[in-house]
Amino acid sequence: MVIEQTFFCAIDPSRREDYVNKMHEILSSKGKLVGLMFDFPLETGPPFGGSEEEYRERFEPKFDVKIMERAHN
Repeated sequence: MVIEQTFFCAIDPSRREDYVNKMHEILSSKGKLVGLMFDFPLETGPPFGGSEEEYRERFEPKFDVKIMERAHN
């Protein structure tokens, strides 16, 4: 299991695909990537913002997304 919190947002958007590929590489077939990611735009950074649309576009080709919802706290 990899627990992601404020790492993805620190990566320049041009390198985010590298992160997705690395997470897919290091996790076993039954491994899990669990995260709390920004769901709002930030033009400059870090941190850099993001959106559910972007996360799905990047992660769904390599990961079976079980839950993606907005944090309540």
